[in-house]
Formats: sequence, structure tokens, C-alpha cells
Amino acid sequence: MICIAEIPQFCYNTFIMQRKFGNMHILNMIRSLSTAFFAAALFCGCLSSPPKAAVNWTLDFHSDAVGRDASAQGDFLTSGPVRLSQITVRSPDSGTRLLVLRPDGSVAFDNYNQFAAAPGLLVRNVAEDALVSSGRFPGVVGSSSGISTPYAMEVNITRLALDCRQEGRRDAVVALNVMLIDNHKIVSTGFGEATVPAGDGNYSAAFSKALAQSLADAIRMLRKE
Repeated sequence: MICIAEIPQFCYNTFIMQRKFGNMHILNMIRSLSTAFFAAALFCGCLSSPPKAAVNWTLDFHSDAVGRDASAQGDFLTSGPVRLSQITVRSPDSGTRLLVLRPDGSVAFDNYNQFAAAPGLLVRNVAEDALVSSGRFPGVVGSSSGISTPYAMEVNITRLALDCRQEGRRDAVVALNVMLIDNHKIVSTGFGEATVPAGDGNYSAAFSKALAQSLADAIRMLRKE
């Protein structure tokens, strides 16, 4: 087989053959050259297919993964609305590409699966819905709201990864803590962690459910000062 590096020599040989044997022979040689070129390009990697585009995944609130704490209904943790202020995602989980936990204990980034936006932005919408759904606050306001309130909630994501450490399994793992703040003072802290099977490849559903469950558990742990 002729590879690309050999084509100039092949062309020179074709010219010599034309002088000796005429145009009919050179026409056949050109056909051979065309076939050789495309075969060489294919097998030398010049005509490789374009890289596969990454799939974007979102995070949505799953109310069926939370459930209301009936014992907490009407027993508000605060006397006024709470503001969802700071959302942090610990590195290296903070990137858009999915973080993969590998069987050998190392981590890697998935080049073909990524979050549709920075995880912190996606988590904010889910966290606001989780606070409302919990029924533990008389109201919830966004960070940009002009409503004045001394109460704030911070969410810190400590794990947001695809767990592939067990052979034949893929799980969405989310771990976090929440802090209830009153007049710039932390008055209560809650923790939550959830693992949801993701073997069907629907990472939006798996991560959304794991996030909702861990948020619900963390909020449930909060106590009045």
C-alpha cells in the first residue's frame, strides 16, 4: 500500500512511464494514483470522522424524590423568608464535564458527557425548589430579590460525580451540606448524601434525583437555634 509520504515518488515514476508508454498507460496510472491516495489518506488517519459532540445534561427538581416532612409542616425554622445566597461546588467537581470516579481510585473527566452549564448555576434552581417543597420556611427568596430578610441559606456541594468504581455499575453521587444563617451567624447545619443508579445513561434524571434527595435530607436535619 502507498502511504502519503510515498506519493511524490509515485508521481515521478508516473511521469517516466508516460514518456515510455504513452497517454493510455498514464490514464490507468492516474486512476491507480487516485485509488492509492484515498486509501492512504483513510488508513493514515487523514479522513477520520469528526469527534463526537458532548451530550449536555441538566439538573431539574424531582419532587417525588423529596417528599414533605409532615411533622415539620407549620413548624417554621425562621420567622421570615430565607434567602438562598451562596452556592459553592468543590473542585474538581465544579467543572461542566462529568467527573468520573474510576475503579483504581483515580478520577477522570468525561469528554462526551457534560452539564449544560456550570453546576453551581444548575444547583441553585433545584435548591430553591427544595427549600419551598420542604415546608420549613414561611417563604424563599432568590439572591437577587430586593426583599429584606436576616435569614440566608448556603449550599456547599462536596461531591458531584459519576461513580464507576464498582465493575458493571454507574451511579450518580451527590454529597452536600447546607448552612442556615441568621444575621450573618451560622445557626444550624445539615448534611445530605445520595446515590442513584445511572446505568440507563439518563444522567439528568439520576443526578437530579440524587441532588433532590440529598438536599431534602440536609434541610430535614436543620434545627431551630
